[in-house]
Amino acid sequence: MKRATIFLTLLLPISLLLGLGFVINGRIQAKPQMVDVGGSITTDTIWTVANSPYIITETVTVEAGVILTVEAGVTVMTSGDMGQYLDVKGHLEVIGTAVNPILFTAFDDLSTNRWSGIAVSGSANFDYITMRYAYTALFMSESSGGDVLLENSLFEENSVYPIVVDTDALHRLKMNNVIFNNNVPNRVGINRSGSAGDILELAGNVLLTP
Repeated sequence: MKRATIFLTLLLPISLLLGLGFVINGRIQAKPQMVDVGGSITTDTIWTVANSPYIITETVTVEAGVILTVEAGVTVMTSGDMGQYLDVKGHLEVIGTAVNPILFTAFDDLSTNRWSGIAVSGSANFDYITMRYAYTALFMSESSGGDVLLENSLFEENSVYPIVVDTDALHRLKMNNVIFNNNVPNRVGINRSGSAGDILELAGNVLLTP
């Protein structure tokens, strides 16, 4: 009876810890928390790595005059609805690093055509990001919007162009050292009269074919 009591005494704290976390390499780790996001962002907001991952459960709109900053190392996922996307009417600041890039992907991070990417009619800075498994990962419209600077980034496994730009907004796109891998098709598209055409490779960028 004493052995059974000792065993149960040891087992209960372990069970409680497992309920709060999971085991990696023999050590109990805290479960990653997830933050659901959706609707309008009306004040300057930071998505922090401490609260990552962020799950888009409905379209997120960054309203005009508002800045959304995404910290290096953050993962942003959608819950799997094709209608979900990030709509940037204000400014989006997404600056990762080579060691801690920022990831935008579908919730399962496995299959294409699971969300509708990022639409920028305002302005944005992207550096060291990966965008994958979207319909179109990045869409730009509105000739009056600000610059969209895209550097040191990877677009892969997107199903209808990794980037689509309306003709009037083309002057806003500035790219450097951007890799396109296994998208359909594997290049930037220009919307003219409602149809997407191809733009030539831009200097300083690498296009990878499947």
